Amino acid sequence: MRNRILTVVLLTTLALTSGYFLMPQKDYLPQGNRNFILSFLIPPPGLSLE
Repeated sequence: MRNRILTVVLLTTLALTSGYFLMPQKDYLPQGNRNFILSFLIPPPGLSLE
């Protein structure tokens, strides 16, 4: 039981720290209008819109 808890804690810590260190810099992306959300909605074939 102790090994399971230790494994879960270690894997969670590893995932969080690697995500933190692999995150790009804040100024990595070009400056521009950021007040929008881009979304695509593709309904499955045969779905009725009514």
